[in-house]
Amino acid sequence: MRINRPTISMITVLLMLAATPCQAEPPPDPAIEMKDSGITLTDGSSSYTFAKDGTFSSDPLGMSGRTFKGSWKIEDHSAGSAAKVVVEAKFGWINGLSPNDDYRRIVFFIYSGKTVPYERPDVVVGMLPQQYYKCYWLIDEMTKIAKPATSK
Repeated sequence: MRINRPTISMITVLLMLAATPCQAEPPPDPAIEMKDSGITLTDGSSSYTFAKDGTFSSDPLGMSGRTFKGSWKIEDHSAGSAAKVVVEAKFGWINGLSPNDDYRRIVFFIYSGKTVPYERPDVVVGMLPQQYYKCYWLIDEMTKIAKPATSK
């Protein structure tokens, strides 16, 4: 049996290249996205908008539900991990009575993701975001607070 050395050499090189890990792009940083263009999160029943100017709003995706209006800031962030975002906002209701002095501190942890178009479910009516930041996120804390000094 005759050995074809050039063919074996080429196969060896190709196998080595295939086994070499590629340098993947780092995941997008939510803190940069928030500061550059703002982001909107959704949990299917509400939207949470972090505008690039530091304002925050949350509204129901349906005809009624809770609302929040206030401001946000990044409290703790390490590149490559979740951004800890603290919101101070006035709490209210759409289609319901709301006290005039109900404020909350909400702590979000937002992980890297990407902005994608929002697909409207057939059963949802009302104002929906055009796009949202698709990522893993959670609300770690929601605490009643006194009126923030920065609130109007």
